[in-house]
Amino acid sequence: MIDNATKNPEKSGSKIISKVLLFLERFKINKLGLTRAPS
Repeated sequence: MIDNATKNPEKSGSKIISKVLLFLERFKINKLGLTRAPS
């Protein structure tokens, strides 16, 4: 596992970045939903 991380740091880094981007997109959607339909 450590070897893979050191061999392909870009792969592991991009995975984390994609996860963060997905989280931000969900947060944006949630925010839009809350502003669109306030309860």
